[in-house]
Amino acid sequence: VAGGKVSGKFDYFYDPHEKIQFVARGDRQRLNWLGGKQIFMGGSSFAAPHISGLIALIIEKYGGINFNDLTEILKRHSLSQRPALVDSSTYAINEIPWSRSDISIRDIDKTNAPNWIEEAVFFPYNKEMHGLVRFRELLPFRITRVADVVGKRTIGKDCGEVIGGAESNLIIQQNLEDCLQYGDTLILGYLDEISRIKKRDVLQESLELALKHNKNVYSLSPIANKQYESISKAFEEKHLHYAAPTIDFATYEALTRTYDWRNRSQKPVVGIFGTGPQQGKFTTQLALRKQLQKIGYKVGQLGTEHQSALFDFDFTFPNGYDGHQSIQIPMDLHIPLLNSAMVGIEQLDPDIIVVGGQSGIIPHSFYEKSQSYTLPSLILLFGTVPDAYILLVNSIDEPEFIQENIRVLKSLGKGKVILLVFSDKKKIVNDTVNTVVSQPLCREEICQTILSLESTHRIPATEIISAEGRKKMADVVIDFF
Repeated sequence: VAGGKVSGKFDYFYDPHEKIQFVARGDRQRLNWLGGKQIFMGGSSFAAPHISGLIALIIEKYGGINFNDLTEILKRHSLSQRPALVDSSTYAINEIPWSRSDISIRDIDKTNAPNWIEEAVFFPYNKEMHGLVRFRELLPFRITRVADVVGKRTIGKDCGEVIGGAESNLIIQQNLEDCLQYGDTLILGYLDEISRIKKRDVLQESLELALKHNKNVYSLSPIANKQYESISKAFEEKHLHYAAPTIDFATYEALTRTYDWRNRSQKPVVGIFGTGPQQGKFTTQLALRKQLQKIGYKVGQLGTEHQSALFDFDFTFPNGYDGHQSIQIPMDLHIPLLNSAMVGIEQLDPDIIVVGGQSGIIPHSFYEKSQSYTLPSLILLFGTVPDAYILLVNSIDEPEFIQENIRVLKSLGKGKVILLVFSDKKKIVNDTVNTVVSQPLCREEICQTILSLESTHRIPATEIISAEGRKKMADVVIDFF
C-alpha cells in the first residue's frame, strides 16, 4: 500500500497487477495519537490502515466471502486513475520549535477580544451589521437596540426583514441617543460614506454621544488616531472601554516572541476564499462555524473582517475594509504574524481551524485600479497555509476564470478546493453606469447552478441560504478531513 493524495472517506486505488497494488490516503489527515490526542499529519505508513479498515468492513458485511470475491469488490469500487503519491519525508514529524504554551493568544491583544460587552447598541445598520444580526446567536453578548440614519428606508422596519431573513424582534430606530440607554456599549460600523454624504463627521458625533452617556465604544473604524485623541483621553478618564480592531508593532512583537512561526500547525485548516468581493465569505465562515459547533466540534477561527472579534474569533487580522489603517505594520511582516497566530490558535486545541479571506485571489484584469488587487487574500493564504479551500463564486463568473482561481490556490498553497459555494443572488453587470446589481435566484435557478458548477468543475457545489446547503458544506469538510 502506498500513500497518495486521496480525499474521499472510502476512496482508494487498486490494481492487482502492480507491485504496489493499493494507493490510499497518505496526505495530511486527522489521526488518533498517543495519550488520547488527535493530530493532523501525513505519511505513507498511515495509508495501510485505510485499506485494512475497508477490507474489515467488507468481510463484516458479506460474512464468509472468499478472496476472489473480495478482490472483485475492491476492483469495482476503486478509483479509475492512480492518485499522485505523497513524499513521506515531507510529512515526517519534526522537532517542534519552542513556543509558550502558558500564554493564550486571546490574552495578547485585548482589543481583538472585547469580552467586556454585555448589551450592545448598533449604529448604523450597514452590511457589516447585517451579519451580526443574522448570526446573533453566535455573539457572546446581547443586541438591545439598532439605530440607522434617515434616508435608507430602514427606519421602523425589523432588522431581519431588511436583510431578507427571519424576524429578529429588533426594530430599527432613528434616534441613537434614545437607544443608548438600553446598552452598555455602542458598536459603530463604518461611517465614512455617511459622513461624506452628510458633510459632517458622524463618527465623531457618535463617539461624543457615547461619552456623554458613559457608554463603552467598539468601532470597526480606527478611532485611536490624532483626530480623536482628545475623545480617547476623555474615555480613559471616565474608565470607559474605547477600542477598535488594530494590529500594531506591539501585537506583532508579542505574537512572534510567544509563538514560533516555524512550528507547522498540526490541526486541520480550511480556508474560505472567493473569486471577487461581496460574495458572502464572512457569512460562509459563520455558517460553517455554526454547523460544526452544532455537531459538537470545537472550532478555532481566524478572521480578516473587522467584526470577527465580536463573534469571539480566536484572532482577528483586520485587513478588510480600510485594512491599511487598522494594520499598522509593514506588509512584509503580515505573513510571519499570521504564522505565529495560527500556532497560538492551535494551542487552544480546536478540532478544526477556519480562516477567511478578503476579495478575490486573482484580478479579472491587471489593468484595474490598485484597490482591486488581491494581496490580502494571498497574504492570508501564505500566512495560514490551509489544507482545504472553500471557493465562493459568482453566477456571472466564466468557467475558465473559476478554473484559474482553482489552479492558483492549488499551485500557491498546499491544499485543494473541496467545495464551490455561491450566493442565492444573481449578479447582473450594468455597463452603462458601471455597476453590478444583485437579484434573488429562484429555487430552480439555484438547483441548475449547482448542477452546472458540479458538472463543469467536478467539485461539489452548494448554496448556504438553506439548511440543506449548510449541512452539505459541513459534510464535505468533515468527509475531507
